[in-house]
Parts: sequence; C-alpha cells; structure tokens
Amino acid sequence: MRSHDKIAVRLTQIIVKLNSGERLSIDELVEEFSVNKRTILRDFERLSILPIQKENGKYFLEEYALGKLGFKDIKAFAALIGARSLFPELDTVDLSATF
Repeated sequence: MRSHDKIAVRLTQIIVKLNSGERLSIDELVEEFSVNKRTILRDFERLSILPIQKENGKYFLEEYALGKLGFKDIKAFAALIGARSLFPELDTVDLSATF
C-alpha cells in the first residue's frame, strides 16, 4: 500500500472512531497503526477542521458534533483525499445508514 493510501485509511479510521464518541489517546493510536507519535500528532493537525478537544491526554469530538458525520460525509471525505478506490464497499452500502 502506498504511503498516501495508508494516511487516508488511518485518517478515515480516526474520524469514524471520533464520530462514534470514542476518546483516543496518542499512545493507543501509535500502537494500533504501528506508527510513531509524531505521525499521529500530524494526523490530528490534518483533522483540525473538526471540533476536536483534548482532555486528560485523550482526544474526542465535541459533544454537539457527535454522530453528525453520516455515511455520505465519510464517503465524500474518502473521495476528497483521493482514497475512494481504497473503499470499494462504499458503493454497496445503503446511503441512508450512518455511522
């Protein structure tokens, strides 16, 4: 998998986790994605357009934004970052479903 493909997959997975209300720690993400700490910090910089907060070493989406990202938003994000081909299952999912 090419480098930018890995970034796209990682960012998408982080967004889905945040959208579902998870509180994410840098160390847990470093372990999960087998990258270094600086990489995850850069990912959060890339996602700075989202209302992400940090409290007690955990990153989370502000409550008013939880669950607001639907399937169409994730699909649009994948297309925007050029990762559409990495998620062929996006074509077969019911568009009325949300994460």
